[in-house]
Amino acid sequence: MKTHSNLPKQLCFDEIKSTKNSKNGISLVFLGAKIHDFIDIVDGRTQHILKQYFMRYPRKVRKKVKTICIDIYPPYMNMIREMFPNAEIIIDRFHMVQNINRELNKARVKLMNQYKNKKGSTYTILKNFWKVILEDRDKVNSTKTFYSRSFKRYVTRKEVLDYILAIDAEFTASYERVHEIREAIKTKDSAELEKYIDMDTRGLSRGVSKAINTMKKHKEYMLNAVKYEYSNGPLEGVNNKIKLLKRVCYGYSSFSNFRLHILIMSRLFVSEYKNNIKLKENKKKSK
Repeated sequence: MKTHSNLPKQLCFDEIKSTKNSKNGISLVFLGAKIHDFIDIVDGRTQHILKQYFMRYPRKVRKKVKTICIDIYPPYMNMIREMFPNAEIIIDRFHMVQNINRELNKARVKLMNQYKNKKGSTYTILKNFWKVILEDRDKVNSTKTFYSRSFKRYVTRKEVLDYILAIDAEFTASYERVHEIREAIKTKDSAELEKYIDMDTRGLSRGVSKAINTMKKHKEYMLNAVKYEYSNGPLEGVNNKIKLLKRVCYGYSSFSNFRLHILIMSRLFVSEYKNNIKLKENKKKSK
């Protein structure tokens, strides 16, 4: 059983679909962001449940936590500010990009539907070449050609992208802003990211505007994503293992059994990376 006398200075929070008898169907899972050491799974993710759970840790232990990486979920933010007064909140970079990509793709679908049942191949091009919209701008190939029945000639992916961006000014503006934000996140350029978050959202699609305004509302936490190295990547790997465990066991009806199996799994299968980090830390402490 995990004692409640210690917590890592850096944490990652995420959620996963829970068991049939769980309190609200979703459970919080969290681990150490530096060593990737799984800590626990909590039955629920509401503020009330999480506050009750983290009250088990003394306040002096919670005050030592320096960073917590989360997805864009306000109840986590409210709970962290109250329970972890010295922790910097980091919005996970993957979730930031996923959110704006989703809204850009919705804008593509909306534009595509405007050309449904109309003459020409615009509808088909917008439907078939959705990947080129979400591809990094610097990776869109401008030399290799392929035959397209929609264009009735050989084209490059760059030509396809240029055709799509010439269809609608609002969609083009949304595309440009989304990719500018993505590039700032990729290069970890906080000045550029702040600039594109703060820019006026008029002229963009409704969904993209909403996503950027959400980023603006939590700008400090968004900028922390490029300021700090931590992300929820390791926790996503743990979540995949938990999903595999549920599938192999054909699901769980008891949250208690579900939690115990996850804790056993996390203790039995420890990577060399974790062991090496722990050995180094133990050597430092012994000195």
